[in-house]
Amino acid sequence: MRGLVWFRRDLRLRDNPALSAACKECREIVPLFVFDEPLLRSHVFGSACVGFMLGCLDELRRSLAGHGLTLAWQTGEPIDTVLRMARDLAVDAVYWNRDYEPVALERDRTIRQRLAQQGRTVRTFKDHVVFEAEEVLGQTGQPFQRYSAYRDRWWIKWRAATPSVLPVPAFPSRHRGSVLDAVAWPSATALGYNPVPLWIEPGEQAAHARLQWFLRGPVHEYVSGRNLPAIEGTSKLSPHLRFGTISARTLVHAALGALSKGGRVSRADVFSWIDELVWREFFQQVLAAFPRVAEGPFKTKPGLPAPRPAGPDRNRLFAAWCQGQTGYPIVDAGMRQLNQTGWMHNRMRMVVASFLVKDLRIDWQSGERHFMQQLVDGDLAANNGNWQWCASRRFRAKSSIPRASTFAAMCRNWLTCRRN
Repeated sequence: MRGLVWFRRDLRLRDNPALSAACKECREIVPLFVFDEPLLRSHVFGSACVGFMLGCLDELRRSLAGHGLTLAWQTGEPIDTVLRMARDLAVDAVYWNRDYEPVALERDRTIRQRLAQQGRTVRTFKDHVVFEAEEVLGQTGQPFQRYSAYRDRWWIKWRAATPSVLPVPAFPSRHRGSVLDAVAWPSATALGYNPVPLWIEPGEQAAHARLQWFLRGPVHEYVSGRNLPAIEGTSKLSPHLRFGTISARTLVHAALGALSKGGRVSRADVFSWIDELVWREFFQQVLAAFPRVAEGPFKTKPGLPAPRPAGPDRNRLFAAWCQGQTGYPIVDAGMRQLNQTGWMHNRMRMVVASFLVKDLRIDWQSGERHFMQQLVDGDLAANNGNWQWCASRRFRAKSSIPRASTFAAMCRNWLTCRRN
């Protein structure tokens, strides 16, 4: 049997369920990546994100070549492209790992139906999260709307059905040499984006190296270090999670493994970091269960001030925020870092988001769109979830960490004292 493995947000060989299943079930596999032309034209994402993706793909291509496989690639509309490739390559089955964004869910339903009409088998797998939305539900069978309850049930699920981590699969001895072998790999410019220098090394090997660096150092003081933007206190693995160069399963197992080794690693530090991974899953669950959040607020809260009305004053303030020219040094530093590198510390993301919504009174959706266009780790679920959190559009979980608005207020008070 010949299988087509459609790589998407899973640019790695290790712990890749779709790839592992295809290698096990097929005598011959064809790896494929599709550059989504309509999405690229929309410029929802920026050059940093596209540049990092290209770096990850380049390493994936070299890794597959080491096993005698060519990563085929096409640019076009994904539905038509995958159907055409499946037909032209005469594959018996198509394999992919699932995505949970509303547009992706609809796209995948259409492709599945049309491949079935062609008489081809479709095999999809859970990968982007440890547990999918329907696996972590409340006692009534409904999805959770509060993080603390979701986290408790997530851990119950982990203990009851701990997922394993898959090794690099044994690849079939037969592989397809394709005319696509000679086609030049696209550049960022060819895709309509500017080439930008990356501050973080892309690819699967770099993801595992960064994980080991984090477990050897910053995780030991994560509870305090994660709140200090001036130090290397976080893992900075979010770009790798965004493009799947490492799996969330791998990260949780590695963190618990570090704790089991003893030494100076504390439970508070390790579980605080895992808590961030569970937050990521919560946002994915909310997006999958309540797709309306992609277009509007998850919750409305009485008493919130109305956003500033459209007009020159609003546009001037928003432009100053985007460019890092508000006059508030901590806000401007964060925004300039974002614009130059595609990255911003999580604490700073909350500060600048709170400043935009609570102080400048500009709608959170504008900030959300700007972040997606700049972030190297731009992810709809996480970006939307955190913006709505800062805008008080979600119920908050109890936390000992200062709220972003409180943190921003502290900064304003400090600046006032300095000026006086």
